Amino acid sequence: STQGLIDGLWVMGWPSSYIEGARPLGKGMKMVGRAVTVRFVPQRPDIGADKPAGANSPEYEAFEKCGPKEVLVMSSVGPWESVGGDIKFLRLKQRAVGG
Repeated sequence: STQGLIDGLWVMGWPSSYIEGARPLGKGMKMVGRAVTVRFVPQRPDIGADKPAGANSPEYEAFEKCGPKEVLVMSSVGPWESVGGDIKFLRLKQRAVGG
């Protein structure tokens, strides 16, 4: 999985690794709904300990606010970095998030 790869790179000492070139599956696709926003920032070891882990993390809090009529808008560090993997996107599917 994407997250498994990123976790492995983290353990090997490359915490700022990312997947370059991620893009939408369909060109010109659009969606409409109430926006729930998440902004990712570059990883900082000096404040990393303050971020709640797992289900208490800010991105999972945002996921739980989403449903079929909401669109999750995630702003990454750069234009094409991945912001999640199998587990995060499975949770969005379980919640039937609109987009």
